[in-house]
Amino acid sequence: MEEMGKAVTRQRVKPELIKVGNREIASHGRWNDDLMCSYVLLHGRQRWIEVRELARTAYGLGSPKNQDAVRRYLYKLFNRLLAHNEILVVEYSGRRSAAVKVFDPHSDIDRQTFRQKLERMRARNSLSSAQYEQALLTLQDKECQ
Repeated sequence: MEEMGKAVTRQRVKPELIKVGNREIASHGRWNDDLMCSYVLLHGRQRWIEVRELARTAYGLGSPKNQDAVRRYLYKLFNRLLAHNEILVVEYSGRRSAAVKVFDPHSDIDRQTFRQKLERMRARNSLSSAQYEQALLTLQDKECQ
């Protein structure tokens, strides 16, 4: 009589930030919206985070190819933080470089940069009308605090 083999089931492991040396990287070496959102919320309140740092965190290497990939995901990061009633401020300086941080309502630069980003996204139809309204309401809430 043959014994039946047990079915092997695999569980998906949720990616997490692991410490390697003095920096944090994603455990699976790929972009994950939730993981990168938590990374920006953790580190982006006090300082600007360059795209190169996000690339090193998500992919383990800050190569130009990985930086391009991160820039393509910034809109997802923006939308994810907006859903958490936080605002992602994106500052572009040059063709390839950018930096992000969590909105600080006391900073005039953050307010101006965010409004430019919002209008740019609206002009490109990157935001739905509901997302645009939510962004404006979140901005008003943050400015009143």
